[in-house]
Amino acid sequence: MNDEIVSIDKFNLWYGNDHTLCDVSMPIYKNKITAIIGPSGCGKSTLLRSINRINDMISTCRTQGDIIFHGKNINKCKNTVQLRKRIGMVFQKPCPFPMSIRENVVYGPKMHGITDHKELDRIVKESLEQAALWDEVNDDLNRSALSLSGGQQQRLCIARSLSISPEIVLMDEPTSALDPISSKKIEYLMNDLKDKYTIIIVTHNMQQALRISDYTAFMYLGKLIEFGDTKSMFEHPVQTITAEYLAGKFG
Repeated sequence: MNDEIVSIDKFNLWYGNDHTLCDVSMPIYKNKITAIIGPSGCGKSTLLRSINRINDMISTCRTQGDIIFHGKNINKCKNTVQLRKRIGMVFQKPCPFPMSIRENVVYGPKMHGITDHKELDRIVKESLEQAALWDEVNDDLNRSALSLSGGQQQRLCIARSLSISPEIVLMDEPTSALDPISSKKIEYLMNDLKDKYTIIIVTHNMQQALRISDYTAFMYLGKLIEFGDTKSMFEHPVQTITAEYLAGKFG
């Protein structure tokens, strides 16, 4: 039986008067990849960003309902810095800091009080290895992160997220800005990482969801239409609208 690491229960979100998420309820299972799919504007990224409270930065945002993480409602968490340490985020567009490769990776650990050089060196090597980037950059960790290719920059952002040892990694369309070869590397990487981390990915690419995810959530107009085992959903969707979306009839 799969362990439920996050439980989303009747979660609602508004931006001002815009009811963006409506009574969303679904589980997130530990050490699995969960894909969130659906047409543009359906609330996928909003739901993803709600899981580590990034939406708090939007002044008009308000929520109702529960997102339970290790038995506690994250919406009542007062220390969002610690929450985001445990639930990391990788964004759609690679966003390395304008500093060296090494300084990108150690930025988070330093922010959380790690100063020992040997420990930081260990974190750099381990994080870059986990992000399948170490062999490509280890000869010059002091070069600018901005000199890397787009695919390398995205893997560096993944390494930066892993450097603070999160339990969950949120990925918002992490391959949409990348070429097919770089995208394939990220997909292989996600499959390797789920042995240690729980991954939630938003993707427009239904074939990507089918290739890499264990579970899929289909959203439409702010509502969760269907959730289940990815293979079963793609082969035998329960809802007609899910079948129509998967068949490419809209979206």
